[in-house]
Amino acid sequence: MTILMSLIGCNTANDTGAMMTVDYLGGTDVVGFHFEVDRVACDASDTFAPYHWEGNVDLVDGIFPAMIGFVENNPFDEQTRHTGADMFLSVDPGCYDVTAAPASAVDGDDWTPSSDCSVASASGAEVVGGETTELLLLSQCIGDETGAVDTLVLLNHPPIISVSIDEKFNYECEPVNVCVTYYDPDDDPMVVEWASSPSWYVLNQGDGEVIGFDDGHRIWQECSEIVTRWTQSYDVTVTVSDLGYEGGSLTKIEDIIGEASNSDLTFPIHTNWIEEPMCMDGDTAVPVEGADIDRYPGCGWTDAETFYCSGSYSSMTDPEVVEYLCDGTDLIEENLYPDCE
Repeated sequence: MTILMSLIGCNTANDTGAMMTVDYLGGTDVVGFHFEVDRVACDASDTFAPYHWEGNVDLVDGIFPAMIGFVENNPFDEQTRHTGADMFLSVDPGCYDVTAAPASAVDGDDWTPSSDCSVASASGAEVVGGETTELLLLSQCIGDETGAVDTLVLLNHPPIISVSIDEKFNYECEPVNVCVTYYDPDDDPMVVEWASSPSWYVLNQGDGEVIGFDDGHRIWQECSEIVTRWTQSYDVTVTVSDLGYEGGSLTKIEDIIGEASNSDLTFPIHTNWIEEPMCMDGDTAVPVEGADIDRYPGCGWTDAETFYCSGSYSSMTDPEVVEYLCDGTDLIEENLYPDCE
């Protein structure tokens, strides 16, 4: 969540503009924010009269960044959609700590903390007389000045993902196609990252493309080709993170705010070894109809002749079977494969 806050100097607060009462983009329980402002020392020699203010502020009836230069690319991309709240408070010149706690219910001075989103805060915001200090803070969902403090609080939600896979039981070097469909409730730009343990032979990562638009956000899909080489089970993880701007460059929002803002899913690919489904068409071994196995170019796999007849897999093969199937290092195909029907 982001908080934009302005501090000026006078000890009054304004909660201005039309207000809405629901985080309709992200579906969290947030209806507003409880703000607290405390005077603190600017340095060791700073003496001041203690000051504390707290109050409740509803969500703004609007969407950010909305071509507002203060918010656009600082940190949110210009095409994103975030809800939030704004608090403007006049205070004496000096330094202030500001806290904005998301609220699931507000009734006058009473409020109930949100169970979906985190507290956002700023420390030591300096207010200069006659000027307004604007603060922009982020409060993550699970999903300042005097002169004046003007605080806008924006909600940020992690992406939501789903994964489809054409087959999770493959042969050595047989490509597996995986598609991740993802969206961000705030329509932030996102980055997709893939990882595997143990490592795959090759990953051909596709490009994300928009496949729809629903509930105020783009829906994206990225399809990638994963090639595994050795017979074992691979745990593949796809992670989607939302992005904002820091120092003029797109950066993971979780790296900007120090709180997790991603979604991930780990799924298995079980790479097996068994001879391919083949049958004898006369004297020739041919693939069984509908069972042709494509292998990735340049990826070396273990064929039936190597497995049974090379001696390299003697610990895994029955000597009597090897004697029946092999003529030295040559595979007797008609002894392994049935006749085609």
